[in-house]
Amino acid sequence: MKNITKVVGAALNESFLVFLRYCKVVCSIFVVLKVMVFVHARNETVRTANVLCEIARNSGQMLMFAADKSARLAEALKQVSSVLL
Repeated sequence: MKNITKVVGAALNESFLVFLRYCKVVCSIFVVLKVMVFVHARNETVRTANVLCEIARNSGQMLMFAADKSARLAEALKQVSSVLL
């Protein structure tokens, strides 16, 4: 029974940390309009991004994470696509 308590406690702790991370990201967006999230391993990058997007989607805040459409963005996408082809 003690091991189950540790597993459940760890899962709750991880959920709390993810939510706390999301709250810090939202606060940073309001203050500086840019956010960079550092993770410890490469495989955490996609997982963290997906979780943050899922929380934003569920809370109706997805538009907050949308990139602004600008001429520089279009130019960068054009350059990237020419390199990949």
